[in-house]
Amino acid sequence: MSLRAENLTVIGRLANVSCSLERGGITAICGPNGAGKSTLLMALAGLLSADTGRAMLGEERLVSLHLKQRARRIGYLPQSADIAWDVTVRSIVELGRMPHGDSAREPVDTAIAALDLEAFEGRRALTLSGGERARMLLARVLAGEPEWILADEPLAALDIAHQLTLLAHLRRQADGGSGVVIVLHDLALARNHADRVIVLDEGRVAADDIPQRALSEEVIAKVWGVAARWIGEPGAQALVSDLSV
Repeated sequence: MSLRAENLTVIGRLANVSCSLERGGITAICGPNGAGKSTLLMALAGLLSADTGRAMLGEERLVSLHLKQRARRIGYLPQSADIAWDVTVRSIVELGRMPHGDSAREPVDTAIAALDLEAFEGRRALTLSGGERARMLLARVLAGEPEWILADEPLAALDIAHQLTLLAHLRRQADGGSGVVIVLHDLALARNHADRVIVLDEGRVAADDIPQRALSEEVIAKVWGVAARWIGEPGAQALVSDLSV
């Protein structure tokens, strides 16, 4: 079931943005600071009403879905890693089951294992480092077994080992039929791991294509104002400044 933005405008943040996303792949949303990435993700999660246009899940408007129904189908992870209660890690992850009205053990165990949190599940959440807390909050999303996983910069607080582990898990989720949409600042991670990249610039779609085209050197020069080039083999490329330009 597709997740769509249809001519979304949020004054000052998005301008007539349209895209149609399908489950079974990873879509990265990229762009400079202030381009509208987080705003688009929130709109696709049904958490933000547009001034014009609409966000749709299949044939249903997201804003018209009952909150619990929407939460079962879309798991959203914001940028902030703030938590309100100093309870155990496992208790936080179990909150992901609230839309289902249960605390089913298997999906909670699976999410904890996927984010390498077994050694922490009895610890208090406020004792965790920033990276550990980010993993815990993503595990809470995964425990809800949503059709769609929408994550705003989920890799920002993670070291490279946990970044790659998390990307591998998101790939398994996508290969299993989930839709995965992530905001990324790291263009190399987007190019190497996403199936599709949407580039925003000043609230508008500047590119929407496979990573090799959406994050071409020409697009990067136009949107980010950086002369750079890609080096390395496909799937393991790095972006370097092109000092010859």
